[in-house]
Amino acid sequence: MEEQKKNIQSLVKMTGTISESFAKMKFVTVASLLAVVVTAIGCVVYTAMTVSGLTNKVYVLNNGQALVAGRQDVSVTRGDEVRVQSERFHTFFFTASPNREVVQRNIESALRLCADRSAYNYYNDNQENGHYRRIAQSNAVQEIIVDSVQVNVRTYPYQVATYSTIFLTRSSKLSKYILITTMNMIDVPRDETNLNGLKVENFKVVRNDLVESRDRN
Repeated sequence: MEEQKKNIQSLVKMTGTISESFAKMKFVTVASLLAVVVTAIGCVVYTAMTVSGLTNKVYVLNNGQALVAGRQDVSVTRGDEVRVQSERFHTFFFTASPNREVVQRNIESALRLCADRSAYNYYNDNQENGHYRRIAQSNAVQEIIVDSVQVNVRTYPYQVATYSTIFLTRSSKLSKYILITTMNMIDVPRDETNLNGLKVENFKVVRNDLVESRDRN
């Protein structure tokens, strides 16, 4: 009788141990599952934040170096890009020398930044009135300095007014011109030849006046 009692007590003790072990195993399993779920959620949130961060960045090339700008700053950087584009356009378009190949190459570079025929029509007018021929015959050099560029990016297409000074240097004379132009710019995809992603439209020369002419010493 006493032995049977001990067996029952031993069985009860064993049952309790098994129950405790099962409870511990259940706890460990649930904790592991929760850890997996939390890790998975964390990965999803991190990935979403990373993607969101990338989409809110704009990469701008500056002298071959990639710079990062937040999308919230695009309206600011766009104005700067429009100014740079205007300076590039005017430098290509109004720089001339006796070498006609150089002139042609510069004009082609400028026209790649022009979406319509407005700049080409002005170039064609200069061709017809003999402007480039006179530069070649007199061995002259025409240079331009862009003094300022006024940009309105609150309207679209962007409105641009550019104020420049042109110097025409001949063998015996130095002439100075004041040049004022207006144009619109539109957004286009960026590429290797148009890093700013802008095209010129409705190019107009508002003023191109001789303001000084003097003999060279």
